[in-house]
Amino acid sequence: MPKATIWTEIRNDLETDIRLGRFAAGTKLPTEAELAARFGVNRHTVRRAIASLVEAGLALSRQGAGVFVTEAQTPYQIGPRVRFSQAIRATGRVPDRRYTALFSRPADAKEAEMLDIREGELVHHAEGLSYADGVALSLFSSCFPAARLPNLLDNLTRDPSITAAFAADGFDDYLRRDTQIDARAATKLQAHQLGIRHGAALLEITAINICAKSGAVLEFGQSVMVGGRVKLRVEGSAPTPLPPAQNAP
Repeated sequence: MPKATIWTEIRNDLETDIRLGRFAAGTKLPTEAELAARFGVNRHTVRRAIASLVEAGLALSRQGAGVFVTEAQTPYQIGPRVRFSQAIRATGRVPDRRYTALFSRPADAKEAEMLDIREGELVHHAEGLSYADGVALSLFSSCFPAARLPNLLDNLTRDPSITAAFAADGFDDYLRRDTQIDARAATKLQAHQLGIRHGAALLEITAINICAKSGAVLEFGQSVMVGGRVKLRVEGSAPTPLPPAQNAP
């Protein structure tokens, strides 16, 4: 067997073990030393195979604890009313959102255009990570017009829910006006934050949310989701069926 394919074979064997339930979801994989002994290879080869499993979302590396088998990909539906916590709970998982930055700053030209405000107007900036059952699914970064949502930062400090923060500022309902999905490779920083390999596949989602009543833009945001950990479903609206054609006289 060519040396370049050894780690791939090990990865495939481990994936088979996971798929067949020999390593159940949530259980810890054998150590690198144990796997190296099992396959008769060095630890570097095993490490590369495990990294591939992590990239594919089949395993999760926890610093100081080891590598664990993950659940199946988390379904995530994108539609007119996208609510992260609601979407994750619908899959039977526990959602969590942790902010790494909350502050106000002037809007740049692109943000001003997307938010329908003037360049330099004050916006609230929020960024952080979203989780399902403790597994990082995405990094997010959003900005919000401060004039429309004056208390947003205080609201998010008390409760991480965007929906609750909007409601506290008088916007009880909001809609997704636009969603753009692109493919990206993880940078070194993103890989470190998400616990994946540098260069792993990411789904970049750019979105605009608006007030359901007035149409005022409330949020312009971007997030990158780990491709191997989520399964996106884009909800469409079925067109109104045309009446049956009438026979010509």
